[in-house]
Amino acid sequence: MSVRWVKIGNLPVKPPWKPWEAVAYAKGQVTRPYEDYHAMCDHFVASCYGYVGSGYPTAYAHWLGIPPAHRTPDGPNPPHGALVFWKGGSSGAGHVAIVVGDRQIASNDIIRDGKIDLVPLGTITAKWGQEYLGWAQPYFLGWGKNPHPKPNVPSPYAVRARLAKLVSGLTDRIRRLRRRRRHAKNRLGKG
Repeated sequence: MSVRWVKIGNLPVKPPWKPWEAVAYAKGQVTRPYEDYHAMCDHFVASCYGYVGSGYPTAYAHWLGIPPAHRTPDGPNPPHGALVFWKGGSSGAGHVAIVVGDRQIASNDIIRDGKIDLVPLGTITAKWGQEYLGWAQPYFLGWGKNPHPKPNVPSPYAVRARLAKLVSGLTDRIRRLRRRRRHAKNRLGKG
């Protein structure tokens, strides 16, 4: 099964980090006990894409600020690296998280206060009662550079190309071995 990544090619401003780097960064935050993202979901997703901040005051304001061409309302199957949004909460700020796997998200405060955890997409609505709005491309009015190092992960396209080359090499080797085996059988059979 092929992984579907969020597209960033048609964004007016491309984020500093690629979707697979954002996902690697988000997953890495799960094991960082010293980071505190309490009530800072929009800051967290911006940092996943290499920014210090998103440029929006709240997650809901972020959703409303994204042009309709770059968001998918009620999108049930967001691609890896997509931002997913909810409306509601006690202050009306809403919530945003990042998709890290098939219907899995990295979200702050959902299990541990101020920490990042990986949970199914439906957890925000089920636990907090917030209304799911949909998903969007990583559209930011971002400012500043994330001070943490960029994740050193290969592009999934480069990985796919390396695998194809490896498989091709193995296939060629298997053909050569079969040819040798046939040649040896033929030589033994003539003897």
